[in-house]
Amino acid sequence: MKLSVALITYNHEKYIREALDSILMQITDFDFEIIIGDDFSTDTTPNICCEYASKYPNVKYESYKPNGGISSNWIKTISRCKGDYIALLEGDDFWTSSDKLQMQVDFLDTNKQYVFCYHGFDIKYQDNSRVYNNFRNKLNAEKKQIKFQDSMQICYTQTLTVVFRKGSYNLHLLEGLSVCDRYFYQLLLLNSSGFYLDNIMGSYRIHSSQVTFVQKKSDKSKFIDNIVFWERLLYLEISRPQRDILYLSLTKSYFNIYVHHSEGIFNNYLKRGLLFYIKSFWSKENVKNRVTLLAILLFIKEKNIK
Repeated sequence: MKLSVALITYNHEKYIREALDSILMQITDFDFEIIIGDDFSTDTTPNICCEYASKYPNVKYESYKPNGGISSNWIKTISRCKGDYIALLEGDDFWTSSDKLQMQVDFLDTNKQYVFCYHGFDIKYQDNSRVYNNFRNKLNAEKKQIKFQDSMQICYTQTLTVVFRKGSYNLHLLEGLSVCDRYFYQLLLLNSSGFYLDNIMGSYRIHSSQVTFVQKKSDKSKFIDNIVFWERLLYLEISRPQRDILYLSLTKSYFNIYVHHSEGIFNNYLKRGLLFYIKSFWSKENVKNRVTLLAILLFIKEKNIK
């Protein structure tokens, strides 16, 4: 099988038909399968998916019981994919170009040095208004190629835009996370690079029930996800620059917890956070690191943390 589309869904009855139709409209010179992973939806999403599965032989639907959450859905659905390449789509987004899959597979066939490629997208709001050329498109158009260090600063990619090479990735590193996309791309980029195709070929939908809409910027789950996943990466065989940026990024998440949440949570992470930052400080000395380390020590003194 040349390609699999991993379609991840949960309670997307309003949008799932548009997502499926945008996959089925793809014009390719290869066969592809559509692997639907449903996190035990409680609306009519299962009925719609079963309807498509009965009509199209390449559509394979499975509902995971009980509800396991986003990370479980990602792991199970991607693990079911048999294609040499895997395209990602969530059930509330959709593709707008019938050449999307062919274009991305052709690129990856020709450019073996990249583990994935991705493209531009527009935004579709609940009221059907659209915003084209959002900041990610402009950012990517300037950079084109991204590496692990880039992905630690900004999430360049959007799930609906990605096609990646199937490989021996340890998907279990994603277990228990409240969101998966950003961390999955970081995992892919540990030993390779990604490339941006400057074409708008999909729509990202913003609505009140989606996870990224509900999750506020200061939500502690975001910082906990950072800590859990990045600490797992430190146990892998990674380069010194990658390890250094993990130390620095971990400490920032520790202190974001302090800024946005209780001192109790902060205290639980302080000793580990301080250790990570000291390691980073000695490996990459600069003014910003010195100031941050000083701030840590002042916090300890002021709060009398032992």
